[in-house]
Amino acid sequence: MDRFSVLVDGFNLEMPHGTGVKTYSRAVVNALCALGADVNILFSVPLKGAPHSFEEVGRGRWFGRWRSIKKILGTPMKNLFGVMNPSPLNSAVSKNFDIPIGVSSCSVPNGYFVANMRFKYLRKETAIRMPGRVNIWHATYPLPMRVKGARMVTTIHDLIPLRLPRTTLYQTKFYKGLIEKSLQDSELIFADSEYSKKDILDIFGTSPDKIAVVYPPVAPRDSLHGMNEEALSKLLKRFGLEWKKFILFVGAIEPRKNVRRLIDAYVASKVNGPLVIAGKKAWMWEDEIRGADFLFQNRKETGRSVVLLEHVTDCDLELLYRGASCLVLPSLYEGFGLPPVEAMSLGCPVITSRMTSLPEVCGDAALYVDPYDTGDIQRKMESLVEDVSLQEKLIRAGRERAALYSIENFERRLSNLYSKIL
Repeated sequence: MDRFSVLVDGFNLEMPHGTGVKTYSRAVVNALCALGADVNILFSVPLKGAPHSFEEVGRGRWFGRWRSIKKILGTPMKNLFGVMNPSPLNSAVSKNFDIPIGVSSCSVPNGYFVANMRFKYLRKETAIRMPGRVNIWHATYPLPMRVKGARMVTTIHDLIPLRLPRTTLYQTKFYKGLIEKSLQDSELIFADSEYSKKDILDIFGTSPDKIAVVYPPVAPRDSLHGMNEEALSKLLKRFGLEWKKFILFVGAIEPRKNVRRLIDAYVASKVNGPLVIAGKKAWMWEDEIRGADFLFQNRKETGRSVVLLEHVTDCDLELLYRGASCLVLPSLYEGFGLPPVEAMSLGCPVITSRMTSLPEVCGDAALYVDPYDTGDIQRKMESLVEDVSLQEKLIRAGRERAALYSIENFERRLSNLYSKIL
């Protein structure tokens, strides 16, 4: 394939803490670099000075309104009327985003916020006018933005705001409009799974040929490669954890992830060792962990506890995967589900939901539960922790399954689809 240029959105890349979509966006950028593309990333941070933070949890409605007004007042007037002209991003600022060598970056301050507001209230998309030629504009998340002269690719990860509206902050009408606009404007839609593709077809009825399934890759975590069990056990002690004597959950604490039922199942179980929740506090996190207060600080009295770890590093997450007796992810909806595949790649047995895309992604390498049945979650945890042969079986199957989602397979799929578009 001839050399081509791609503009990738930095909508999730500029967020201060990791998300599944942020991980996906990084994978897209890295894959494009490996394919020899000229890559530029469009951010919406100040051109000079420190990047602003988008994560303000639990600050209240009036704070949110004031922040919105402040952003609008701080946006250049010319960017409020539908056409934005990005400027090169200060190199000192771009270093905050861990951009690969050779990748360019530009920014329109508050650009994504303004584009979303224009679409929400005026139903108008925003045009991006780049100084040089761009062959493809890849939105790794549905965005109401077009790049003049470029063909558009959009990744739609899931339809959670439409399928489970009570588990998300997104407004259904706004999100549905975003998806409709993406389907209309994009040359091709990337879906994270066959399940997500079917969901899109069921709700929007577009042509199946316009949607391609591109499974997200799982980057190998090897910062602890070669360390033996004794060395890893010592590292776990700083979290107060013992090797293979804790259950792990990885993901944001929010209703869709079903953390509350997981905690209820853990409390009712006979499993020894703590339940470790590694994830940021998201929408309605207080309700999700309610009922576990007495376990947070009472390990000495009960022998069991819930350990909450926010914003763990990549190295620490790898350590937790390797050291856990199993990962439990009883989500109500996943477009793909990265944590189960990460766990499988590192030899951690998986228990997950039998709903949405998870059976497709995990195949026969996981135990499945009814996410609405606390008793089922409890029984599967107890049976896996007590059955060493079952653990070994899932570990072997898991490593084999995780290999399907290699970076090489992702790059190959991306190359084939980009070639068709170009």
